Amino acid sequence: MKQRKKTGSALGAACVLLCLVLISAHFASGMYAKYIVNTRGGDSARGASFRVGAEMTGEDGVYGLSFANSSETAVSYSVKVQPQAPGMFSAITLGSLSAAAPDEAGAVTFPDVGTLAPGATGTAALTLIVNPAWADPDAGSEEPAPSGGTASAETELPFTVTVTFVQID
Repeated sequence: MKQRKKTGSALGAACVLLCLVLISAHFASGMYAKYIVNTRGGDSARGASFRVGAEMTGEDGVYGLSFANSSETAVSYSVKVQPQAPGMFSAITLGSLSAAAPDEAGAVTFPDVGTLAPGATGTAALTLIVNPAWADPDAGSEEPAPSGGTASAETELPFTVTVTFVQID
């Protein structure tokens, strides 16, 4: 008599069950798309207008700065004075604010100078004290001025003033 190897009926049932699970998972995976919903939406808003301006008048080291805010919201502003070369000015003041130490390029920044309400204007006096070494190129020479008078020289010292406005929420 020949003996046959019998495979367990539990192992056969497990294989059939695994195949059925894999086949049903394949067909069921396409059903997830039914539950996705596409929507559309929209909105509109009007942004507040932003119209600001700054103007500088004056000469000989004393300048008047005027600021205007025609925006619909309040703004704050800061002022930066950038000389053409470091060391041109020995002191810079803006109204009652003294200048902080200049950066490597010689620029001086006055942060948070003030705020302007919608439709408001403001002013500030900018004072630049010229460094004598820049104003008189012969300041280091020991020659007396001609005919016992005072030596004078006229030198152009260009600088840039930048006013930065920031909208206040």
